[in-house]
Amino acid sequence: MRRLVIIVGVIAALVIIAALAVPAFLDVNRYRDRIQAELRERLNRPVTLGKMRLSLLPLAFRVENAVIGEDPRFPGGKPFAQVEQLYVSAKLLPLLRGEVEVRSLELRKPRVELIRNQQGVRNFDSLGKKKAAGAEPQQRELSLANLEILDGQVAITDFKERQPRTVYDHLDLEVSGYAPDREFSLAVAAHLPGEGKQMLKLEGKAGPSAEPPLATPFDGVLRLDQVSLSSLEAFLNSQALRGTNATASGKMDVKNKGGRIASNGSLKLTDLRIRGTDVGYPITADYDLVNDPDADLLTIEKATLKLGSTPISITGTVNTGAKPARIDLR
Repeated sequence: MRRLVIIVGVIAALVIIAALAVPAFLDVNRYRDRIQAELRERLNRPVTLGKMRLSLLPLAFRVENAVIGEDPRFPGGKPFAQVEQLYVSAKLLPLLRGEVEVRSLELRKPRVELIRNQQGVRNFDSLGKKKAAGAEPQQRELSLANLEILDGQVAITDFKERQPRTVYDHLDLEVSGYAPDREFSLAVAAHLPGEGKQMLKLEGKAGPSAEPPLATPFDGVLRLDQVSLSSLEAFLNSQALRGTNATASGKMDVKNKGGRIASNGSLKLTDLRIRGTDVGYPITADYDLVNDPDADLLTIEKATLKLGSTPISITGTVNTGAKPARIDLR
């Protein structure tokens, strides 16, 4: 028994030594062209990769300074995405055969440019799609076991709404079990601009993917921690919040079905200002509402508000498409 323990210990030590030594002798840069081609095919974008290293525990390629090119319909001189460090996890058996099959991606400190042109087309609409000759882009079977973004930066420019370029930092994203034809897990955390915590977190189940992307089914929870409504307005590009500011905290259940969003939960607003006027007291709300963006209609099924210490029950609708917004409340 003692000899068996010694043999097992020696084998384990040799495996550890081999795992530490192999990366020093294996030049993974010879796989660069294959990985670039794999990513180019999956993303339908030009991809360039910097210096590469191999990690065996877990098996992954570490890539410095990865760049994903822009859709040619959006000339502007900036790439769609630049990543300081990219970890590409590959399957072991295909790699031993000299083939590269990407399993998961981890992006550290990526910088992404999101653009909508004057026609309403977004620069990420073609991402992961392959265009056949003489036809519109078709959805490919892009699948990943895991996609993780750490400390990302997103710049949003909307030429259709004439919104200037706005930059958001410290974004984290994790997607598990993604494939366009099935449900997957999604978790997003954003630190919005401004003073205080300004944290927004969304997590739940999404999919299967739909067109347009905002019609993709989702069932999850949204948490706000000292979020400024003015920062949220810019982040969501929402006209409904124009002229209003406050600090919002709360927890809300959110469901999206075909672009129609239903939500219920609780929310607290402090330091509320409407068109430059201080309200002077906090507002808390327990609510159940449905938002139909196609009809520009927000329906309040029920809501219990407290204006300071005064309780109010409300039902009704808000037509956000009208200018100014048309409110019908009871």
